[in-house]
Amino acid sequence: MKGQFKKTKSPSNLLSYLKTEYILTDLHLGQYSWGEETGEDYDLDTAMRLALAATNRLIESAPASESCLLNQLGDFFHADGNVPMTPRGNNVLDTDTRHRKVISAGVGLLRHTVIQLLAKHKKVEIRNTPGNHDIHSSMVLDFALKAYFEKEPRVIVHDSPRPFWAYRFGNNLVGLAHGHAPKPNKLPGLLAADYPEWWGATQFKYCRHGHLHHERGFTDMGVKCEGFPTLAAKDAWSTGEGFRSGRKMVAVVLHKNAGEIERHIASV
Repeated sequence: MKGQFKKTKSPSNLLSYLKTEYILTDLHLGQYSWGEETGEDYDLDTAMRLALAATNRLIESAPASESCLLNQLGDFFHADGNVPMTPRGNNVLDTDTRHRKVISAGVGLLRHTVIQLLAKHKKVEIRNTPGNHDIHSSMVLDFALKAYFEKEPRVIVHDSPRPFWAYRFGNNLVGLAHGHAPKPNKLPGLLAADYPEWWGATQFKYCRHGHLHHERGFTDMGVKCEGFPTLAAKDAWSTGEGFRSGRKMVAVVLHKNAGEIERHIASV
C-alpha cells in the first residue's frame, strides 16, 4: 500500500449505543517455532495468515456498532531488532527472517485490518500497547498508521506513551496494559488513581492485559481484570517451561449503559 488512504464514506444504520473491542495480543510476529520441538509450527507467514483469518471472522460476526477499538495489547513483534534478544531481560529468542521484513508485514497487517473495520464501523480507534518484546518497535505502528490514515477522520490512533492507558465509553471504564509492567494485580488501583473523574462517573470497570498468553482473571475493587489469550504458537522456551493454553482472538461488545453484553471468538 503506497501513499495515503483516501477519505471514505461511513457505513449506515449503525448502533450508537454499542462499541466493539477487537483484542489482538501477543501475536509475536517474527517468532519461529519448530513443530518437532514445540508441537506447533509458527513463523511470519503463519502468524499473518492466522491474524487475517481471525480478524475476518470477528468483523463478520460482530454487531454493527457505530464505534470500535482495535486493541493491540502488546508483543505484536517478537523481537525489537535484528538481535534476537528481549530488550529488557536479554533472553535469547527464536526468530524468523529479518526485522525490517517483519516490521513491514506488521504495518501492512494493521493497515489492512483498519480498512476492513472502516467498512463495518463509522469510527475506528486504535491502541497499540508496547510489550516487553517490542518496547521500541511498537512505536512504528502508531507513526505508520497515523501517517497512512491522516486524511481519514474516522480513524483515531491513541498514541499515548503511557504503559497503562484507559478509555471511557458511556457507563464503562476500560484500562489497558500489556501485563509485564505494571503487573495485573496493580491495574484496578491504577485505574482508580489515574482516572478519578471517570472512575466516579462509571458503573462498569474493566482492565485488560496480555503477556501471559492464556486466559485468567480476577475481580478487585469492583474491576474485572482479565488476561487474554494469543493466536501465537508456543516457542521453545514456553514449551520447555510447560506452558500450555488454547489459541484464540476475542471481540468484546460493550453497551453504553449496560456494560459487556456479548463476546465473539475466533479460535485456531
